Amino acid sequence: MLSYRLQKRHFKIVEGEVTFPNTVRIEMSLAPPTPFGGITGGGRTATRGVEANMRFNANNGHTHITSASAFDPVDVTVQSDNMTFTMKANLFSLDTVCENLDQLARLVESVYHAFPAIANVEFGDPPTVLKVSGSIGAAKFQWQLAELYGDAAPTSTEEQEQRLARAWEWMSLFGEGRNRRLLAGIHYFHVASRLRAAGDSPWEFMGEVILNLAKTLQALFGQQGDHVRAGLKALGYSVEECKHFVTVMGLRDEIDSGHIMLSLMDEAQARSLYVFIQGREPRFKTLLKRVLEAATRGDYRNEEPDLTLDTDKRRLFEFIRAANEFEAK
Repeated sequence: MLSYRLQKRHFKIVEGEVTFPNTVRIEMSLAPPTPFGGITGGGRTATRGVEANMRFNANNGHTHITSASAFDPVDVTVQSDNMTFTMKANLFSLDTVCENLDQLARLVESVYHAFPAIANVEFGDPPTVLKVSGSIGAAKFQWQLAELYGDAAPTSTEEQEQRLARAWEWMSLFGEGRNRRLLAGIHYFHVASRLRAAGDSPWEFMGEVILNLAKTLQALFGQQGDHVRAGLKALGYSVEECKHFVTVMGLRDEIDSGHIMLSLMDEAQARSLYVFIQGREPRFKTLLKRVLEAATRGDYRNEEPDLTLDTDKRRLFEFIRAANEFEAK
């Protein structure tokens, strides 16, 4: 649980001096703003009893509703024990007393991860936290990442033109239903790349990134680790390089991706995991280029999949059909 969301953060003091014990205020800005009132559009939240327009995007399938007028911004205050929770529009604040910085850190982490997920049960649009700041007595702080990792893809017009031309040439590999496994592998890698880019951070969907990277390997080479190793070796990968790829399948099975994980990693384990996963995208791109080049030469062959649904899958779809009919009544 939260395996990929527990990046090391620190309190950056931007004003004053910190002393404990002390009164503290935690402030968070949440998005999207529509569920908190004062603004309309951009999601599924609409004002009750007010005319609204539903917008259907026939290009991508998304729908958005925009009310003629917004409901008033929320203004909620709840007091419990030694805490005061306040929500004014999309600005969250929590006032309490902390004995030390560790206690404050645990409180911030708890609210940051849990409150948006719990509020999502009630809301039409899933909320997320944009930033965290606050105060410790008279001192002001910002709660920020302690480490950042990034990558870039320098290029030029000529290089991009060459890449586009090469991509179009590879299209010919997939005519008339050929190379379905290779196309599936490319698809799953595209999903992994999109998930990394679409999250509110590079880590939001990291578990799902791993899942799709593992699917990429299985689509290309087969379901088992031995199949993957054999396929990689045929492409010229060393034994050590093969281990790095197959480790992705181990992460899928063990580290909060294909199966739940309720235990927590320590800081060193988490850092190693993040660094390892963030380094997979360029390596998988190189792998797929090798496979595409091998397929162009006729050196990559894999058994084409049976496109017929098996009995268990057909039963599932029959149940889904019946469930849809039941819920439509």
